[in-house]
Amino acid sequence: MNEASLPPSGRAARVRIGARVASTVVLAAVAAALLVWIAERPGLRARADWTVGGRNTLAPASRSVIERLAGQVDIDVFFTPLGDALGPIGSEVQSRTLDLLVLLRDSGGGKIRIREHDLRTAVGKDAAMARMQELSLREIVPGGVLVVSLGSRRAVLRVRGDLADIDPGDPLGQFGPPRPPKVELFRAEEALVSALLQVGEGETLRVSFTSGHGEPDLEGVGLPGLSELRAGLLGSGYEVDRWNGERNGKIPDECAILAIVGPEQPFTPLEVEAIRDFVAGGGRLIVAPGQSSLAGEGGSAALLLPYGIRIVTDGVVAAPRATISGQPLTGVAECALVRVWSGGMSGSSLVTEALRRADRYVDMPFARALVRSATPPGGSVLTILSTGDEAWRDLDTPGTGHDWKKTPEEERGPFALGMTAVLPPTRASERVRDAAQPETRIVCLGSAGAFTNQSSEVDGDLVLAAFDWAGSRDFRVHVNPKSQVSRRIDVASGSALANVYLFAVLLLPGLSLALGGFTFWRRRRR
Repeated sequence: MNEASLPPSGRAARVRIGARVASTVVLAAVAAALLVWIAERPGLRARADWTVGGRNTLAPASRSVIERLAGQVDIDVFFTPLGDALGPIGSEVQSRTLDLLVLLRDSGGGKIRIREHDLRTAVGKDAAMARMQELSLREIVPGGVLVVSLGSRRAVLRVRGDLADIDPGDPLGQFGPPRPPKVELFRAEEALVSALLQVGEGETLRVSFTSGHGEPDLEGVGLPGLSELRAGLLGSGYEVDRWNGERNGKIPDECAILAIVGPEQPFTPLEVEAIRDFVAGGGRLIVAPGQSSLAGEGGSAALLLPYGIRIVTDGVVAAPRATISGQPLTGVAECALVRVWSGGMSGSSLVTEALRRADRYVDMPFARALVRSATPPGGSVLTILSTGDEAWRDLDTPGTGHDWKKTPEEERGPFALGMTAVLPPTRASERVRDAAQPETRIVCLGSAGAFTNQSSEVDGDLVLAAFDWAGSRDFRVHVNPKSQVSRRIDVASGSALANVYLFAVLLLPGLSLALGGFTFWRRRRR
């Protein structure tokens, strides 16, 4: 053997080996970066969902909405513990939602950006508060919310009621055998895609608020003002302006919804005629009477009477106040703040359906009772808010006012505090938005106070839902919910037990034995 055939040694050998190792590391890093880049290219990426329920596959309707997004959508995640016995259930919903958000982002081709805010640290809270201010989000409810936004438009989704229906159960067994809380229905994909549709494709509608009759100030920032409602409407894609019949005359064709909120003086005959013509041509109404009775012509009650809803102008609906001792309290002005719980909400109306699912409540301060009147041919009226039996209609005694105490002559509940009416238009108009099914929609809430800044924290979602329903802005996309798949094998059904035996007792040991024999044979040949 000559010296040329000997392997290199010394410093040159170490340099050569080092160069080889370095080049291998560089090539591996380049290959890894290239693979990551390819994985991030939607057009070069192939995905396969092998889960039983297809949890990692978006519905066709979801993909269609994402493909049509015209701009980049931000989804801000503000998750907090749901609290008490619902804590583990809330964590389950949040975890599944985060998985879904990743799937939405990966399917969006760069159109969807996710921001998860850390509310556990001081720095994270400061950043979250700054972002909440940008989004006009005043608070985070237990469990947290998602805010879907595109430009100035935004939609807020709550963990409980929007992303999932949660049964609180009865862990202590107060009403029978103990029942743990559970997720009845996980609907996050449907809720998120509907929100994407709302902020990305929702038509801009004009809402005109009546003015000149003592209505609350549309820009007022005090408790009686409507600035919070105005901001919410603008954030939901509405245009907002005022209409004064004495100055403006006819209601413009561009007006989709006329809001009559809290008038304290009657409308003039000219204004009444304009409103009647607006409704006859398929216009939409939101009505809430003021504190003045306005029982005569030109009042809110007279305006609504031909459309199947009668406002009872005599008396204010009241209810006992709860006390710490549990003894109901009457005789105080706070009785005029009537609380309607989820059991008093209609589950068949889009105005109250989500609130009922989430077990929410609304407040109706100084509300008038509503009853059905003669419904026009082809029309229908639905009660969407009702009090309990404990309520009564407190009458105004001349000279003394309300005493907020039940008396024999005062009517007892339940009372309707919210109604909707659907009517066929009586004349052709450019205002009719759906030529296939033209209709007039009317929402009446018995309390104008529910629209004010003072009640916006509790009643804001109800009021915005009323506007969306009146404007036919139903952004819901139907997506079949995916249930949480059980990972247990039911060996008692079908051929499951035989398959487990074949795989665990025969195939795996047999494969191990075959590999061992092959390895032994290879080593013996060397």
